Amino acid sequence: MSTSRRAVRTTVPIVATLAVLLLAPSAAVADPPALNVDECSALLARAALWPGGIEDESGTTRLVSDAYTSYLSAQPPCSSPAG
Repeated sequence: MSTSRRAVRTTVPIVATLAVLLLAPSAAVADPPALNVDECSALLARAALWPGGIEDESGTTRLVSDAYTSYLSAQPPCSSPAG
């Protein structure tokens, strides 16, 4: 009878530990790749679109903001991610 109790005492913690490890959400769930946006590329994408353009009879003329260009020039350069 003592062998059976000892087996239960060692089996239950092992099963509980395995259940926690297998059923717990992984780190990938906490940080989905869709939310990983490179700040530098996002800034450059906004700069390419803003302030936009104006349509006239000859086509679209892209508008450029001197203040925004100056702001971007004052920012530190984008660096490549380590990897």
